[in-house]
Amino acid sequence: MLKLFSNIKIIKHSLLILPSIISANSFASETNAAADKPPYQFEAGMHANYLDAEDYYQLNTSDLFATDSDTQLGLDVSIQLHHSVLPQKTFFAMGWSKTGEYSADVLAHCGDKACKETTKLNFQSLQLNYHYQWHQSSTMESSVYAGVSYIWAEGEIKGQAWRDGATGFQVGNQIYFLPHSAIHPYIGVKFSYFAIEDGNDTINLPNLSLLFGLRF
Repeated sequence: MLKLFSNIKIIKHSLLILPSIISANSFASETNAAADKPPYQFEAGMHANYLDAEDYYQLNTSDLFATDSDTQLGLDVSIQLHHSVLPQKTFFAMGWSKTGEYSADVLAHCGDKACKETTKLNFQSLQLNYHYQWHQSSTMESSVYAGVSYIWAEGEIKGQAWRDGATGFQVGNQIYFLPHSAIHPYIGVKFSYFAIEDGNDTINLPNLSLLFGLRF
């Protein structure tokens, strides 16, 4: 009988110790997952940006002679911050982005005659994003993000140059390949939005970007 009670005690102690071991292993794996990344990582890449600028062009006139491509190439650079105070699988990123110039030939009035003018728009932005890494494997990892931005924009409206600043937002998803190598190629997609003011008019400027580059 004493031997039976002794065995029961051993089993009880084993059952109590087992969750502690599992919990410790789980904590260790999470800690290791965070330790896999350096405190800072950098990104450099390009984007193909589609801009719906029709509202902007129509400030000049409702008649367009010709519009340059709605898609322009641009540059992106950013720095990612991985810190132990952040929740698991999350990180901040701060970056700068610049897109090529958009332009269109519009119908204008030169005295009593109709003539053609070119209206332009270009912009760059400083962005702060909060990422959540929702997938990780030996070959790839992916994160979704949302953030805010400050935009410097300039161009020409009715032959007059203008320059303005605006705030905006962006959401997106990026996929990184070869996550355990020193350099990680990535692709991604981003939707961003900002608006500019012209008198009482608000010009909405939504963008859709395809991203590609390297993280290191």
